[in-house]
Amino acid sequence: GLAVIYGPTLVASGPGAPGDWMGLLAGIAWAATMVFFLPAAGQTAFDRVLAQFVFLGPVYLLVSMLPGAGAALAAVSQSSLPLAWLLAFSLLWMLPAVWLTIFGASRLEPGRAAVLFMLEIAVALVSAALLAAEPFGMSEALGAALIAGAGGVELIPHPMPRSRV
Repeated sequence: GLAVIYGPTLVASGPGAPGDWMGLLAGIAWAATMVFFLPAAGQTAFDRVLAQFVFLGPVYLLVSMLPGAGAALAAVSQSSLPLAWLLAFSLLWMLPAVWLTIFGASRLEPGRAAVLFMLEIAVALVSAALLAAEPFGMSEALGAALIAGAGGVELIPHPMPRSRV
């Protein structure tokens, strides 16, 4: 599905637009987060969310040191209003959203959680088209269907192998 959405440019040079790169890297980071949360299954959702936010602070600091990030940081530092909005967004929207995601996923079967996360990609494609005027054509629709279909395969019951006794 990803190869259909990005087309031949994915293999040749990677995603083109910065938003495409952010989406691809966010997906990889989210997958890594879910893998690292498996050993912490005994911890509460609050502890896992707190650990994620404590870990991501230094990561965001490192990202802010990338070339070109200085101009963006200088523009933000001109006024404290964007920082206040960012803090409010982080505490009032992102923190509860991440907590609910982790809390819910820890109570679902892994296959069902995977289906929900894969459907999130299709919803993100449609949302990007409606809210940010991103292109949405046949390749995006087909890619979203392939990704959602891959998640749907998880819901098909698999016969248990017979044990030889």
